[in-house]
Amino acid sequence: MKQIRKVVILEKIYKDVFFAIIRADSQETAAQIARLLIQEGLTSLEISLNTPGAIDVIKTLAEEYKHQDVLIGAGTVLNATMANLVIQAGGKFVVSPTLDFDVIKAGNRYSIPVIPGIATPTEIIRAMEAGADVVKAFPSEALGHEFIESLHGPLPNARVIPVGGITIDSIPSWLDSGAYAIGVGSNLTHDKGKIADEEVIRQKIRVILDNIREERDKRI
Repeated sequence: MKQIRKVVILEKIYKDVFFAIIRADSQETAAQIARLLIQEGLTSLEISLNTPGAIDVIKTLAEEYKHQDVLIGAGTVLNATMANLVIQAGGKFVVSPTLDFDVIKAGNRYSIPVIPGIATPTEIIRAMEAGADVVKAFPSEALGHEFIESLHGPLPNARVIPVGGITIDSIPSWLDSGAYAIGVGSNLTHDKGKIADEEVIRQKIRVILDNIREERDKRI
């Protein structure tokens, strides 16, 4: 049963194509942004743990949307203790900027996907051997979408999510490279360095949905 749970979560991330990364200066702002994104149709969300009160945000949202097709996960998870707090709060996936084997173990113990950060083929192999089903190419702005295309020659089974510096307009190029999904944070939720107002975020969501609609249709 636990393994089935993990597969279902990964399948939703894949079919959603896109997940939003929320990093805010307060618990209230993070929850407000999350609700707006969900309302507009983005239903896989990562709450960064360097947001004040992030665990409480995850717990509140996980409870609030437990009967809906919404995934609430956590990012910037640096160790197993943090991973366990996320899982206890109801988080459904864990994302890390680095490759930490204890974080992967913590997730696998509860059938929660862990998406570790990687930047080399060696790290991908080590992550897969440790039990990570998907990895995060980070920082993607430095690696470039050619990184994923090249990887799929020697490592065709590697499932890679680019994160870091991805612009909304570049999403199609990343999908064409073979990305498992796309993660975008500040380029979605911020404007000129500050949290964007609701209408700006809504406009960005519309562009994102247009950019991923064709890919979503393929994955249904």
